[in-house]
Amino acid sequence: MPLVYSKMFTYKVAKTQDDDTVYILKNVNICCGPCRDVDEDFFSVHKTVDGTTVKEERVWYLTPHSGGTYTHWYPSLVRGHSIVFEHVRICRACNNRYMEMTEDFARNPRNLELEKDLARDAQHIIKKIEANGQAPRD
Repeated sequence: MPLVYSKMFTYKVAKTQDDDTVYILKNVNICCGPCRDVDEDFFSVHKTVDGTTVKEERVWYLTPHSGGTYTHWYPSLVRGHSIVFEHVRICRACNNRYMEMTEDFARNPRNLELEKDLARDAQHIIKKIEANGQAPRD
């Protein structure tokens, strides 16, 4: 059973013409990857000195480190259809896992074990979003 905090962000689900599922997130502040982490994002202030100017920059824990979001993230195909997540933030470990798995899948698209792993990750992500986000009421 995943840890659940207050509903930290909102999301809605849509379908495309190709029957792909799209999760559209708003104000997300937790990792949207398959890990168990549901802690809120935080930043640290990094100071750099350029000559006589001190520059302070916020560096966020989740990626992208600028505090923004990934506009479109395609972590999985399930039964030939994409599951697309819009406006997500993810931790470094989930980002690395996603990059490695999708690169491996691109090299060998007939790797059924990898396809199962990607599909399983997508299901974990969906459960995490539904447990920690607030879907709009119709």
